Amino acid sequence: MTTTPVEQDVLPAAKVDLEHDVPAQAPETPLSVDEVSIFNQRAPFAVTDPLFGSAVILCDVVVGCSLSRGQRGIHMSRMEVALGEASQGTGALASAAVLVARQISGTQRMPAAWAHLSGEWVLTNQTRVTGLASRDRVVVGAAARLAPGAGRVEVSLSATTMTACPCMQAYALDDLLAHFGHANGSPEEVAAARAAARVAVPVATHSQKGRVTVTVGVPSSDDPAAVPVPTYADLMDVISAGTTLTSELLKRPDEYELVKRVHLRAQFVEDVVRDTAAAAARHPRIAAEATLTVAAESYESIHGHDIQARLTCPVSELRAQLGDAAPA
Repeated sequence: MTTTPVEQDVLPAAKVDLEHDVPAQAPETPLSVDEVSIFNQRAPFAVTDPLFGSAVILCDVVVGCSLSRGQRGIHMSRMEVALGEASQGTGALASAAVLVARQISGTQRMPAAWAHLSGEWVLTNQTRVTGLASRDRVVVGAAARLAPGAGRVEVSLSATTMTACPCMQAYALDDLLAHFGHANGSPEEVAAARAAARVAVPVATHSQKGRVTVTVGVPSSDDPAAVPVPTYADLMDVISAGTTLTSELLKRPDEYELVKRVHLRAQFVEDVVRDTAAAAARHPRIAAEATLTVAAESYESIHGHDIQARLTCPVSELRAQLGDAAPA
């Protein structure tokens, strides 16, 4: 029995028994398949990042490859081997994703392969007033997609947010000014009173929890250890500048400080996306050639529905739109 070029490349020292290696057989229907993936899988990865130092993160894993018209199926065990070998290193999660995708592409002998890794980490943050330790969850992610002429590497970070709706504050300000007798002055006096009231105390409006995810993608690098993507600490800086993050532990003074800060910076979900994108465009360690995606969700407190917004744009284009807001 003759062996296929694929089998000769993968197992050069052994005679391949295609009667038992069913995935390597030709399919009855000779059509190529765009994607074959393993999902609902988890694997630990040793990760180093300025956000949390060195840690082992248990990641949800989706890995896969394309499939040629002449091969019946993928070799699943080789994907598990790729995950096991990549999980032994210590470095950026993006580098691990690149290594997994490259090994899958090589051992499966398919030109397109990918690896998506994401896991939760608990950050210890200090509350702003009492200085207590709050353990706050974030989700870190990395993805590598290899394809002829179209390789990409991405990193992402998701965190829980809190926003206050700007709309109702306009009505609450009317009530506040009327109560203190400032509603019947000149337009200039009313405007000044509104501005003073807005910064003096939190103005009543409905608030809601949300979630924001920042993803930065760049062309893949020949050196998996030198993938030109920002760190998770950089992405946390971006999200913190773009909106207000929640805290698991809040004593009453901390709670009031958070509520006040949210209401003094009232945001629509559209504002969260724009402000976070602007913070990313201004960040000195996010390259102009990168592509940025900011996705935000608002879990509405006064509606049965929720709201989401998304912005995807090259960083160079964002900087052009923002003018002199780009980093030096």
